[in-house]
Amino acid sequence: MLKSAASDALVLCDDAELGSITGDTVVTRQTVAEWPMSWTQKVMFSSGRTFAYKAMLPPLVESEFYAAGPSPLLPGYHHVGEFNYCANILVEWIDSPSLADLELDEAELLTHATNVVARIGEMTQDSPTYLDVGTPEKWSSEAAATLDKLRRLASDGRFASTMSMAVDVLQPWVLSTEVLDVVAAHSRLVHRDLKPAHIFPTGNGYRVIDWQVPAIAPADVDLVWLLEEAGIDSFPHVDPVTYGIAFFLHLRWATVAQHDFFPGFVTPLFEGWANDALTALARAREAVGSP
Repeated sequence: MLKSAASDALVLCDDAELGSITGDTVVTRQTVAEWPMSWTQKVMFSSGRTFAYKAMLPPLVESEFYAAGPSPLLPGYHHVGEFNYCANILVEWIDSPSLADLELDEAELLTHATNVVARIGEMTQDSPTYLDVGTPEKWSSEAAATLDKLRRLASDGRFASTMSMAVDVLQPWVLSTEVLDVVAAHSRLVHRDLKPAHIFPTGNGYRVIDWQVPAIAPADVDLVWLLEEAGIDSFPHVDPVTYGIAFFLHLRWATVAQHDFFPGFVTPLFEGWANDALTALARAREAVGSP
């Protein structure tokens, strides 16, 4: 087995092991993405087939998501195995340009984004998810847990102490009727990390990759994140409550990353994500007339 430089727990089969499993011979392989919870290599076989070979650790659910059933949005998938909780999968490599590779203006990107978000809504809604905040009760529970963790990070110095005051201001809005009504009315399966580089227009419809953290949440959080990742202000394109919900989920990710995933590794990255999210949340609250 090969071990990732980012984490000893992340492992991939070596050439001989992978060849034995697939019945094919590895010709080339190169790392294309690596962080402490997942590792992706581009692997070419002698048969001419090319795959993204991925290792991932819990709580990422991409392996379970692909295994749950086919969808026109998903590329082909093969389960390789699980090695001490590290899932290995092969996902067909898509030899088409992604939205990130195309020279699209804002209107063109918005059209693609709207279409893809609609197609995600047509997927099986009982697929495995990383997070479910799709009812007022589930949202309220997760929001309270997130804010408690954020207070803890501020009190122990991993985040700035001033963040505690921001939490006190934010909590009433996060649990407000406006937010809970949107959660109740518009939640369904979302990608939750949708980026232009994850979307491939093909002659046979779209393909969407990197389903590591799918969720049950209001549908347009995917539209918010896709546009923001493309450098487009999403605020004019969605209602302000949904905009705020999307950035609260981003705040949650920053908080959980520092508090749960990497508690002993203090980095400005996570606090920076949290501050960006709090700025966007203030914008959303102001737009709906919340203090």
